[in-house]
Amino acid sequence: MEPNQSSTPERYTNGEYEMTKKKNFPLRIDPKLYEIIERWAQDEFRSVNAHIEFLLREAAKREGRLKENKK
Repeated sequence: MEPNQSSTPERYTNGEYEMTKKKNFPLRIDPKLYEIIERWAQDEFRSVNAHIEFLLREAAKREGRLKENKK
């Protein structure tokens, strides 16, 4: 495994988890914004990290910067 990356179960298909490499990096964020995201993540049954990734992915798709790979 390379530094600053981890393998995390990402998708469950055909009865197995596919492992996906994730990039780790520090994030400095306003405490009030963090509280908002934390409550929002709880409402959606996600971790804060997963919710931030979800929000960034949705924004990238909306702006046409992320093209999903179809299998």
